[in-house]
Parts: sequence; C-alpha cells; structure tokens
Amino acid sequence: MLIMQTPALETSYADYANTGTGDDWKAFWNQHSKDLFCWAMGYNAAEKDIRNYRPNHDVFREMLPKGASVLDYIALDCKKMPAFAIVYLKTQNSEDLNQILSLEFNDCFELIVSEV
Repeated sequence: MLIMQTPALETSYADYANTGTGDDWKAFWNQHSKDLFCWAMGYNAAEKDIRNYRPNHDVFREMLPKGASVLDYIALDCKKMPAFAIVYLKTQNSEDLNQILSLEFNDCFELIVSEV
C-alpha cells in the first residue's frame, strides 16, 4: 500500500481524533484499507520556455486517472517555482498510480506569446 500523508488526510484524521476516539491510527487505516493515497507534482515543461508558455490546469486535471479522486489541487506560480501544481489523490486501483507516473507535463502548457 502506498501511503503519503496529505492535507486532506490530516483534516480527516483531525476530525477523527476530535470525536473522542483518540489517535487510533489502526482504526483510521482500517476504514481506508483499500485506499491508495498519493500526490503528483506538475513540473514545468522541459521543452517549453515559461516566458512564452503557461500551464493549462484544466488539461492537467483531464490527464489524471478517471478512477482517482482529487483530494486537493494546489496551483503554483510556475515563474517562481519549478512546478505549476501539486495534486493529492486517492484511488483503489494501483494502475492509476502507474498512469500518474507516466504523465507528460509538456502537454499541459499552452503558448501565450508568439515564438520569434
């Protein structure tokens, strides 16, 4: 099982812990025993100059596995960081994880200024 702690899990766990049941991680994970949690960082396109291209977040979201639930999506400033987004996902299918690993981020960028 791939387990990555995400803000959504922290919130879920905080809600769980505040019910008076304490920090019983075993019970928490028993409730999510078939779930796989992961995150993916949308890196700036290697083949695109970010002075002339911008990320298309809708395209990135469409590339994510259809069977995965988006727990959180954080858009980043690609001009200040080497990435344009971080997405936290939950799935029950390990093939979704393989699809995430094969994403091509060059496809997520669109031209904003004509190339000279």
